[in-house]
Amino acid sequence: MKRSGCSPDWVSYYLVARVLYLTGRFGKGNKIVDEMIAEGLVPDRKFYYDLIGILCGVERVYYALGMFERLRRSSLGGYGPAYDVLIPKLCRSGNFEKGRELWYGATRMGFPLHCSNEVLDPSITKVFKPTRKDEEVCTTSRTLVQEVKAAANGNKNKENKNKKKRAAPS
Repeated sequence: MKRSGCSPDWVSYYLVARVLYLTGRFGKGNKIVDEMIAEGLVPDRKFYYDLIGILCGVERVYYALGMFERLRRSSLGGYGPAYDVLIPKLCRSGNFEKGRELWYGATRMGFPLHCSNEVLDPSITKVFKPTRKDEEVCTTSRTLVQEVKAAANGNKNKENKNKKKRAAPS
């Protein structure tokens, strides 16, 4: 948009950052958000709420915490919905200390929280643990790809042998 002479607004930056986050390019997404802030564009609170929700949804809680810090620096206020998303997500991922820190910070500032304080208790909150390691997933995926390629190459080799037999005079 900049190259064509149009100046983007915060909604344009939101759409680009959202796509980058959803496709796993978190560094570029953060860079776009920082670029927007550096240009002096002031987004609405919904901008931050939605991106925090997306980052929590794709299991990138620490990037979501970074976005939350940007929200706090912008001094837009109304951080309650962000707390309601971040605190349970942190606790369910096993980071109870950071969850408690956010909980107590929100209650000290007087923000009404809609999430239960039971999420702060490790004996009640079920911590999500991945069932498979990333390495196993990658090796399984590679093996399947290799099998497909081998099967495709095997079929090509058979076709080539059949063509040679037909072409050879007997």
